[in-house]
Amino acid sequence: MYRLLCVFLFILSLASAWQTSNAQPDSSAIRPVADSTLRYRSWQGNIPFADSNRTDSLRRALDMLYQPGFNRTPMPPATEAWSPFKNIVYKKQVNARNWFFYITLLILSLVLINKNSFPAVYSVRLRSVFSRSAFHDLMENLKTQTELSSVLAILTAHAVMAQLIVIALMALGYSLLANNFLFFLSVFIFLLAWWILLFLVQYLHTRILGMGAMHRTAMMAKTNLELLLSLGLLPISLFVYLNLDRLDTNVVGPAMLMLLSALLIARFSIALFQQFKFGHLNFFGLLYFCGLEILPHLLVLTFITQALR
Repeated sequence: MYRLLCVFLFILSLASAWQTSNAQPDSSAIRPVADSTLRYRSWQGNIPFADSNRTDSLRRALDMLYQPGFNRTPMPPATEAWSPFKNIVYKKQVNARNWFFYITLLILSLVLINKNSFPAVYSVRLRSVFSRSAFHDLMENLKTQTELSSVLAILTAHAVMAQLIVIALMALGYSLLANNFLFFLSVFIFLLAWWILLFLVQYLHTRILGMGAMHRTAMMAKTNLELLLSLGLLPISLFVYLNLDRLDTNVVGPAMLMLLSALLIARFSIALFQQFKFGHLNFFGLLYFCGLEILPHLLVLTFITQALR
């Protein structure tokens, strides 16, 4: 009797389970799933399972569903005010380097060496940009002490110009090319080579025509102005480089090129102004100025203008 009762209860439980499974439909038939190889059954706690008739790899199907995917489809906007998925966030890779900061320290060391080794010349050099008497004192009384100081000033000015070129190229989208020390060194060497070549051509031309005083006046005026402008542009270049990922690169790139253009225009403008001031600009001097001062810088300015378009 006891065995018969157990068999009856077992048959009754099987019948009730069969009726329950027929009453609850398979959720895989009504729930859309991105991967057709996975199915869901709510009576099993909404646990996904892989149908072996539709897939050859259970691991591949589960990996595609549960492994995180990056840079595929952005999350839809959330309605919660403090939801982390309310706004789509993109990761920006910045190739920042410490070399630019160290280069800036080296440029500052050039300035300090120039100031401490030639204090009188350095002070008069900066004042000569605005004072004619200071410029005359530099040309006459301190002319035996200006050679090495001028070399340090020229190195400082061209290093700052190389920094401006690096920042401009990075802002224009050439970070992989420009954001390294070797590229900066190449630009710096190119600028110095261009200056030396232009200096030699001008020096030979003025020596042949007997205009050595005019050439020396123009070179001293350009060197003094370049040193003063480079001291003002040096902190600006460091600030822009360290905050380039926060600034608008569409504005920074053209702004750096415009600063470089202004520096080149100021270079030959101050030379022309000094020639008029000291009365050195005759007919041959005007030909020299147009052919060997304006024309080389005009070619560079034309290239910069094409880059700004």
